[in-house]
Amino acid sequence: MAEEKVKRYVYERFPELTGVRPQASSSRSRYIYTFKKRLPLPGGGTILQVVRVTADEKGEILKVSVSR
Repeated sequence: MAEEKVKRYVYERFPELTGVRPQASSSRSRYIYTFKKRLPLPGGGTILQVVRVTADEKGEILKVSVSR
C-alpha cells in the first residue's frame, strides 16, 4: 500500500516517469523508493532523471530529492 501511494505521488508530479517501477529499500521504519529513467534532450543525447522518495510505513512522504 505504501508503494502505491508513493508511485501515485511521483507519477502525478513527474509524468515522464509514469510506468517506471522503483527500486525499494528499507531502513528502520522508513522506505526509500528510487525511480530512474533516461530522458531525451533537445538536440540529441539523453539525461538520467532520478527521483528518490523517503516514506514511512503508511506511505506518507517524508522527503523527495530530484536530480537535475
